[in-house]
Amino acid sequence: MRLLTRSLLVLGLVAAGLAPSAAHAANGPRSCSPNERFVNATFQDFLGREVDNASVLYWGTRLDGGLPREQYAAILASSDEWIARIVDRFYMDVFGRPADSSGRSFWIDRMRNGEPVVSVAAFFYSSDEHFASAGSTVDGWVRLLYTQLLERQPDDAGVAYWVARSTQVGRRAVAADFYQSREKRNRRVDALYQSLLHRPSDSAGRDYWASVILTRGDLALASFLAASGEYFTRAQAVDPTCPLPAGWTQLSGTGSQIPSFTKPRAGEPVVADISNTGGSSNFQVWERRNGVRGDLLVNEIGAYSGTVLIDRPLFDDGDSNALEIVSDGSWTITIRPLSTARAFSGPVAGRGDDVLAYSGSASAARLTHNGQSNFAIWSYGTNDADLVVNEIGPYDGVRNFPPGPRIIEVSADGDWSVSPQ
Repeated sequence: MRLLTRSLLVLGLVAAGLAPSAAHAANGPRSCSPNERFVNATFQDFLGREVDNASVLYWGTRLDGGLPREQYAAILASSDEWIARIVDRFYMDVFGRPADSSGRSFWIDRMRNGEPVVSVAAFFYSSDEHFASAGSTVDGWVRLLYTQLLERQPDDAGVAYWVARSTQVGRRAVAADFYQSREKRNRRVDALYQSLLHRPSDSAGRDYWASVILTRGDLALASFLAASGEYFTRAQAVDPTCPLPAGWTQLSGTGSQIPSFTKPRAGEPVVADISNTGGSSNFQVWERRNGVRGDLLVNEIGAYSGTVLIDRPLFDDGDSNALEIVSDGSWTITIRPLSTARAFSGPVAGRGDDVLAYSGSASAARLTHNGQSNFAIWSYGTNDADLVVNEIGPYDGVRNFPPGPRIIEVSADGDWSVSPQ
């Protein structure tokens, strides 16, 4: 029996008809694929840092398998790391200082749970701290909004209007009006074009997106630009190397093969990011242990992209040392330690099969799925396994969801979400 004691402890502490060709196993540095270059560019532009090896492999594999670039960008821009950058930027832009720990955590949690950016902006720009920095007068505060948000000197008539307006509706409503003004929205559109495409926005694009972000927010534009062919082409200009981290193995080939591999740690499950492209017939991936078939991990027609568990906990005995691939296309399988599973404690979303690590304390979760086939979620603990949901087609409901640390295995053919409650 395969247990999860060590893996869950680590995850709790740290809360991816052609003629066959020989399978290739990679462990060292290699040239990045086009989608991996795209991932590298988005990490720099969205998160302000170089992509880590685990992320470039995980997301590169998912994109190779058909994950839409716009959906990937939306996932990245809803991550805690992106939210933290927004919060940090508000503290520096509005208060001129770094965020304090408690305030930073508070706003990250609020935004993670759906607080709109405009509401956060209105709070910061109407706060007592910001008001005091303007001399604690409404006139001075309105003038500061002009210079900070509209980046220009105020006109006297405008100041008089907003001073009177503040008396009627309060500072927070005025700050929200400034942030959502057409003038400020134009500047936000221009800034995103410059940041992501390295060029000014065109007039038609500015007019269209200035209207769209009024209701859908800046994330809609950021996701659209990052998913564009123009951005993808720009990302190809940089060719970083994409080494495999220690304990990872990448298998690739065409047609039906039985490549072998060695698990990084005996007796533990591993995560496998699998993609199949170019084929139109049945695509299957089976576990094999010393020449004997084990579990069927994937069984699809044509293209596939997803993440699965090899040697599922509590159900299988022995360690797999090979995979049997049935395919008429080209496939890539990246095998990595269980400790690299995507971690979450709050709401999380994805598309297709996935493996995650849950560290939250909720005992229930709202689950959604918009696919047409089986939607199942298994939750694995140290000594137990729970089938959280097992439905066919679209689903929206609340189910019992054991508190973490747990390994979560999602089987789906569409978009899905898990929102712990």
